[in-house]
Amino acid sequence: MKPLFFALLFLTLASAHRVVFAVQLQFGDIVAPQSDNFGTVIVVHPSTGDREILSLYPNIGAGPAMSRPTSILTLPDGNFLVSDTFAHNALTQINAATGNRTDVSSASIGTGPWGDVQTVLLTSAGDTIMVADGFVARVNLATGNRTLISGLGAGSGPTYAFSGAGGAVLYRSGRLAIGTYDSPLDNDQPAVYDVDLTTGARSILSGAGHGSGPPLSHIMDLAILPDGALVASGRDLDVNPNVTELIRIDPFNGNRTIIATQPFAQSEYERLTLAPNGFLLGSDPFTADAIYSINPTTGARTLISGNARGNGPSLFWGDMVVVPEPSAVTLFVTALAAWTFIAFRTYQRTFRGAASRPALPRRRLGV
Repeated sequence: MKPLFFALLFLTLASAHRVVFAVQLQFGDIVAPQSDNFGTVIVVHPSTGDREILSLYPNIGAGPAMSRPTSILTLPDGNFLVSDTFAHNALTQINAATGNRTDVSSASIGTGPWGDVQTVLLTSAGDTIMVADGFVARVNLATGNRTLISGLGAGSGPTYAFSGAGGAVLYRSGRLAIGTYDSPLDNDQPAVYDVDLTTGARSILSGAGHGSGPPLSHIMDLAILPDGALVASGRDLDVNPNVTELIRIDPFNGNRTIIATQPFAQSEYERLTLAPNGFLLGSDPFTADAIYSINPTTGARTLISGNARGNGPSLFWGDMVVVPEPSAVTLFVTALAAWTFIAFRTYQRTFRGAASRPALPRRRLGV
């Protein structure tokens, strides 16, 4: 019994320290599809800054060629869902083990409204949400069907549009925040919209006369901090296009405070995401084609990977997810599978061995 116990213990501990796929994805690695016209999906190892390609048509992974991905999420099975635009307009699943690409929803796959998808999100209930230009829909990944939630006649309140960038995040129970990057030529004010995912109702949370504090820059992306506050990355196109900003937004009253401002030539965080340590990750294409770790209180940053750190393919810019730590359920399933496998092999050895041994001769009474 001891060998069985120690084998099971080894497998359980090993799975707690590493999520092992064919490309050696580990807890804490950053997976980032690049908006480089090729849709290169890059894995960044933060400990060294080194980069590897997980998926790239036609040589790494099978499936369609991607183009300019806007967003990525991790699916419950450990694979990834990417929203792609431009030459390849689709929601595409990326196999974490092989890099294979499979379109699961598009204008020709599934029914329901379709458009350029800016952000894909996963609710705590497991619903996939796509945020497109002017509307929000729920996506059935098995069929590709889209069900309208808000916009295009569904839900009340002001409409929104993406005139360049934007971003969205699930920020309160059942609610979605959408940031807009409106063109200065439109004379529109950047704003963060609130969408009720149950009713589809829309309202303005911050900007355009809602909330106090400095005006919003034209928003490129949103992130949510562990304390529930929103962070917007933006560029001040109306007043000073050479300045970029990180702005903290109160999730209830929309009040705004500046976290940091920097020259455009030094930073423009096209995409933000939250790292496991509570810091932000920012994807910056203008300084050194890099990903930075950003202190959400001060804005101070540390280079994670880019031209000045790490080896491998160059970064451009793209959305990011961090490979999660295995959950208790995952560990239990892994341990159960290991236990079952070892027990079955023990059963095979025991009973096959017994079946192969010659039967002992029976003793006759009186002999």
